[in-house]
Amino acid sequence: MRIAIAIMCGFISIVSSLGIADYSIQAINSTQGFVEFGLSGWVESVAERGQIAAEKRRTKQHLEENLAKDLRDLLPAAPHGWRKQSWSMTQSQIMRGRFQGPIPSHDEMEKRAIEELSPKFSALSDEFNSFSGKKYVRREAKQTWVYVQGSERIAVRIRQIDKPRKARTVSEVAIQNMQAHENWDKDDIAFARIKGVVFVETVSDFEHLAFRTIEADMIVPDGSSIRITVKAQAKDRSIKKILNGIHLGRIRQFVSPSGTAPAMAAGSDDVRKRREAALERERQLLRSAAQDRADHRSNVEANAERYSR
Repeated sequence: MRIAIAIMCGFISIVSSLGIADYSIQAINSTQGFVEFGLSGWVESVAERGQIAAEKRRTKQHLEENLAKDLRDLLPAAPHGWRKQSWSMTQSQIMRGRFQGPIPSHDEMEKRAIEELSPKFSALSDEFNSFSGKKYVRREAKQTWVYVQGSERIAVRIRQIDKPRKARTVSEVAIQNMQAHENWDKDDIAFARIKGVVFVETVSDFEHLAFRTIEADMIVPDGSSIRITVKAQAKDRSIKKILNGIHLGRIRQFVSPSGTAPAMAAGSDDVRKRREAALERERQLLRSAAQDRADHRSNVEANAERYSR
């Protein structure tokens, strides 16, 4: 009996500690202070997070039923003369220009991918690996294919992005601040319109980028989006060849309100406004694409000359 009571007391103590810790985090993020936030604010935050989790489950189920259980199935097979490879830590190093020595063969790359991303038997060991980014790379590998021909390398990642919302945890706030800091000197230039989808390239006038980054977002009626991200060490022609092979028609049909269930199509005004804003931004980028790219080349040359003195 005493053992049972001790176990129960220990359980209550752990739950209470976790509850207090969660309350503290939510109170800090609310900017209301510990006292002003109150029990009602915490209960509301718990309910809101539960609603968000439920929306994620519904959206995932809808994706699997109407689009693809594995979004990578929407990516193309390797074109003639190209090889399709798995994403791995070695692929990331090659892209970033940090790989030493000759590039491994196709079979060696696939072998490395299996070895590098295999989960460990020890949960503790696997948790420690998260600090080196291994857990993130493993998740990225499930969403990415790499297309290789000669010295050209194009990694295409497709995934669902949650709808925008206010940061609710300290880590989410930190990530947002870090992204804003990293992107202060970046500009977006329209790259190409592929089957009605506008892809945008991120460029920098001040930093030499090891690979090109090109993205497209297609907003789903529930507020989330399907994002295609390209990391490329390749020419425009090769990138467009790969992008043209993606099953964009199926994605466009899915994200169109007329092609979804009534519950999904009855999206809020917020989703409609996001769609309209995204379309207007695409129009502006397409109108100014040629001039933007010319200005970018001019700025890069001017800055290179200025800093080489």
